Amino acid sequence: MNFAQEHLPLITAICNPGLRDRHWSSLAEVVGFEIRRDEVTSLKRLLEYDIATHIIKLVEISDSASREWSIEKALDKMMTDWKGLAFELGPWKETGGCLRLCRCKVFAANSTARKARSYMTQTASVLLP
Repeated sequence: MNFAQEHLPLITAICNPGLRDRHWSSLAEVVGFEIRRDEVTSLKRLLEYDIATHIIKLVEISDSASREWSIEKALDKMMTDWKGLAFELGPWKETGGCLRLCRCKVFAANSTARKARSYMTQTASVLLP
């Protein structure tokens, strides 16, 4: 087994793009010294501090950061997808207790047709007491 393969779990854990400041703080608590993502920190230096002895806990923190990052990306996508949507509530017929929820989205000019268009999608009525 070569050097890179041997330390791949550590490399993967430390180079995780989902690591935030709180994760770096947790990593520091585990290893007993501050770890930074910068040009000075190297795998060689980390190995000199015997960081590999904490690999299980480091991978746990990194995996948690990955899951959080996935949720953040999904929420960002939802925010983008929902941008421009307007939710409108209105009375449903004359029942007084039911409301109709409508979603309206207006699209910008289509790049090929150069026309603005809109559509409305109706969702289920909601019964209110």
